[in-house]
Amino acid sequence: MPRLNLALLQQAGAETAGAKGGTHRTNVRDVFTLASEFNQNFKNVYTEPEEHAQIKRLDSIMEAAGGWLTSKSPKREGPGVTPDKAIDAAKAVKNEGRWKALAEICTQCADELIVMGYRPLAGRWPGDVLHPAGAGVAASAHANYWLERLDPKHRSSTAMKDAYEAWTKLPADSPDFGKGFFTYVDEKRKDIKTSVRYDKDKGAADADARRQRRRESQVVVQAGKLHRLDAAGGVAGAYSTDPLKTEFAGPGFAIFVWDHKGRIFSGLHIANSLHHSTARGGRPVRCAGELRTEGTGTLVFLTSKTGHYTTTSAEFKTFLTHLAKEGALTVATLCVPDTSNQAMGSWGVYGALDWVGGGGARKTRQDVVNLIPGLATELKSRNFFLRLQQ
Repeated sequence: MPRLNLALLQQAGAETAGAKGGTHRTNVRDVFTLASEFNQNFKNVYTEPEEHAQIKRLDSIMEAAGGWLTSKSPKREGPGVTPDKAIDAAKAVKNEGRWKALAEICTQCADELIVMGYRPLAGRWPGDVLHPAGAGVAASAHANYWLERLDPKHRSSTAMKDAYEAWTKLPADSPDFGKGFFTYVDEKRKDIKTSVRYDKDKGAADADARRQRRRESQVVVQAGKLHRLDAAGGVAGAYSTDPLKTEFAGPGFAIFVWDHKGRIFSGLHIANSLHHSTARGGRPVRCAGELRTEGTGTLVFLTSKTGHYTTTSAEFKTFLTHLAKEGALTVATLCVPDTSNQAMGSWGVYGALDWVGGGGARKTRQDVVNLIPGLATELKSRNFFLRLQQ
């Protein structure tokens, strides 16, 4: 049974949206075309090339819908800056229907990616992309990382989330009404200057440098240990996270993503600069989190901590199972499989091999300190350490 609701898009006029009025109308038509192609090619079981094609369609639908959802602020009935900009009830209802339809189709795409075992970039539109809004939950309660991806400047979604909510509520008599969201940010929020690096951007500018950075951020498993790749794509030395850090776990850790082709990308994490979205340009991944290795490339600690992809325990287990088959987990490797509860003292630590096998007792903080003594004293790691259960 097809998973995407084409009738919803048809009712919103997506099937017949023309080019008149600019690119945002084309985006709506692209959503319908891609959704139709996804349904036509839907199967319960895919070959690898078929699965990759379907992942690309779902991601492209969300990108096109996001392009429309950031193109012009929602129309509400009322007076305009000039009489010709006044919005009548019929226009307001049509526009509201299109907003809801595109937000809902994004939710359906995200759900389908999750069913297929992938994590889409997390975010919230009015109507929500991943997490249905509960009573009293504002759109700005969580960063929409699609804002970061769609923004030509890739400014931090965390910084833009409140601006987006304000932009969606602009009345028709506002002089900013009708401007695209990123133009609005350019003009109204000059304080937002931080940009996240995306190494899979479109366009020719700096393409060779981006490809080289991606190669150098890729790691592979050989003889049970992690190794870096060099600029030419060959296997280099052992991958040690000793000189790296993440903003959450602190020194000695690195962030990682595991993509749809089974590649692992890992490296430094810098807030508002280098994120889980960097290597794959915000495309869907199979798993993301943090890891720590010793100098020889041996994995000693892994977590599922990521805001951009909100990895679940199930996806984390799939990744660890893959690593176990590659011989990359030892009896001393620890893991935190569930980081969804951010409360202090809430994170369970387990032996990775035991946890993958469905058993094993939870480790204490002292067990962790015995393995990684610095965690108890490193300033950047303190919140991370305190979240581990006793």
